[in-house]
Amino acid sequence: MFTIEDAPVRGALGDRLYVVDHERGVWLQRVSGVGRRPGDAFQLVREESVIPFNMSEEEETDPNSGQRYVLRRFEIFGISGIAKRYAGIEPFAFSDDIEKHEFMKLAIEAVLVYGFHYTTTPRPEGDVRIDADGQIFTLGGFGYATEG
Repeated sequence: MFTIEDAPVRGALGDRLYVVDHERGVWLQRVSGVGRRPGDAFQLVREESVIPFNMSEEEETDPNSGQRYVLRRFEIFGISGIAKRYAGIEPFAFSDDIEKHEFMKLAIEAVLVYGFHYTTTPRPEGDVRIDADGQIFTLGGFGYATEG
């Protein structure tokens, strides 16, 4: 499972934390914001593979519970002009759609653990949600302990 820990190296903007799963050898770190609109650029790393991507975010209200939450969506996956500019991260060429899907699933889980900005767990279930191709993902869906 992913955890938030002190990063061995500071991120492009000086981030001292990262999201890491030592068992799977995968980590994620925020690279930058995405300009004047809400969202972030990230890098997901597994072995020699470094996958840059951008996510948008907007604040929403759950129509059933009234809970406020942040909804993130992938803007682009495998390439990020922002990540290239601030961290020198080149586009990543996936070998096929299966590999891309596998990395995207890891990114979804890691970004959910990242939360708002390296927020610790447990957090309220559904406080951050990711919409990936119309499917909504939450921390609880990956087996993480949540409040409520």
